[in-house]
Amino acid sequence: MEIRDYDDTRDRDAVRACFLELQDFERALDSRMPAGEQIADAYLELMWKRCREFDGAVLVADSEGSVVGFVTVWARYRSSEPDDDPAEFGFISDLVVLASHRGQGFGRALLHAAEARARETGAPAIRLSVKAGNTGAEALYRGEGFANAELYLEKSLNRPRATRARLVVAKPFLFVSDINAACDFYVGRLGFDVAFRYGGDPPFYAEIRRDGVQLALRLADESDRQPPRERRKEQELLSATILVNDPRLLFEDYEAAGATFHKRLVTEPWGKQGFIVEDPDGNLVSFAEL
Repeated sequence: MEIRDYDDTRDRDAVRACFLELQDFERALDSRMPAGEQIADAYLELMWKRCREFDGAVLVADSEGSVVGFVTVWARYRSSEPDDDPAEFGFISDLVVLASHRGQGFGRALLHAAEARARETGAPAIRLSVKAGNTGAEALYRGEGFANAELYLEKSLNRPRATRARLVVAKPFLFVSDINAACDFYVGRLGFDVAFRYGGDPPFYAEIRRDGVQLALRLADESDRQPPRERRKEQELLSATILVNDPRLLFEDYEAAGATFHKRLVTEPWGKQGFIVEDPDGNLVSFAEL
């Protein structure tokens, strides 16, 4: 894998092909968008123009001599809106990896290269946008430290109300013997915050959050928590898996905080790192590489 500057003499057709795949992928999420072939040439010309205007660059991912993805980064972008922050910042306008090469680290490598290019110019921050429904890209960006800056919402005034609900987030339930003690563990050892506790004193329910992850804690007797604790440990029956961008860094934080590990940091046979924490009630929570 090589991330390098775009070369117009050999990369133009490949970058165009990448853009077509990106546009048609996003069109599958929103059918109102034009087909890639209809706008590719005009869009790419505008992309070059904005690169010149905002000190931008196009970087390509090269795999054995073939371009399999690209990223466009504007290193000195400034909003034209009078009520926005007037300071310059970096902006990633496009990032795409061909479907045949996704899941191999090309997207993350392009993202890191774009960040480095913006950092070299002195940009204090870098921003991007992601199409609603592009969950893979959103997971990558959030895993790399991007957080909500502004939400763009839409409501149709012409269409009938949707008849199919949209799933938003899964919230694993962990059964515990003491809500307050469990909260103390997840806050003090694993860096979560308590969103709320419910049910009097002592409470029988709580929700905890860290970054974009939510867990629910529910009071339950040992006899109600199945399977038994020892079987969970023997068979490594997980209560939740949390994806993280840097398992080693998180493992070192948790080790320093005195967390109890069912499995210490390992590189799995499929090449990803991870570890498993055991909470005071025997719940096994896996932290796995995104």
